Amino acid sequence: MSLNIRQLEAFRAMMQAGTTKGAAELVGLSQPAVSRLIDAFEQAVDIPLFDRARNRLSPTPEAVH
Repeated sequence: MSLNIRQLEAFRAMMQAGTTKGAAELVGLSQPAVSRLIDAFEQAVDIPLFDRARNRLSPTPEAVH
């Protein structure tokens, strides 16, 4: 799987906003679209960037650094 700019934008927006809803508003997409882009980004870089617990995404140390 390859990277694309939309995946990187979604990741950056998620890191800025802290929620997929907030990230979606920043990039002008739906929340499910942002979630899919972040999933694809994680698969492309082959690094877990977010912990998923109780329907929330929390950045891993790898995502922060």
